[in-house]
Amino acid sequence: RVVNHRSRQGRKPRCPAVPPAMNMFGDSSKMVSAFNQAAGLNTRKSTLAQSDEFKKFRSTYALRQLAVDLNDGEWRYFDGGPKNVPVLLCLPSASGTAETMFRIMLGLCPKGYRIIAAQHPAYYSINEFVVGLDAFLDSVEAKEVHIFGASLGGFLAQQYCLHRPRRVSSLV
Repeated sequence: RVVNHRSRQGRKPRCPAVPPAMNMFGDSSKMVSAFNQAAGLNTRKSTLAQSDEFKKFRSTYALRQLAVDLNDGEWRYFDGGPKNVPVLLCLPSASGTAETMFRIMLGLCPKGYRIIAAQHPAYYSINEFVVGLDAFLDSVEAKEVHIFGASLGGFLAQQYCLHRPRRVSSLV
């Protein structure tokens, strides 16, 4: 069955979040801004960034960047807690950043856990990711890790565990 997406008047229905004058070939930054504004994302982001909890996190833990392989990208990460304990590596979702793990770090680092919240650069295959994560973990001196992954981060954690089972203590 073929479905006609045109309304009875023969016109395509419009999405109310997109201004009528904007089309897919227009300025993409304006379109993204319009979608974010319609969804209330700009307000939520600025509210979180101004919260005392997030300010405490950013004043306690420095964002670090590390290039570890031939990939042009850099790993962005926060590293907190004692260096002589096992590491919990936190991998965010596809649209997440290392900052999305700030509550985990604020809750566990003061209790003596070492947490690394990491945002990986773009990799184009699982094998590239595995090699890149190996290099990253070597650089931060983490021989064996527990991995917590959210969404895509969970998938990548599972793939890393399949390729490097001796390096992964557990998956969360």
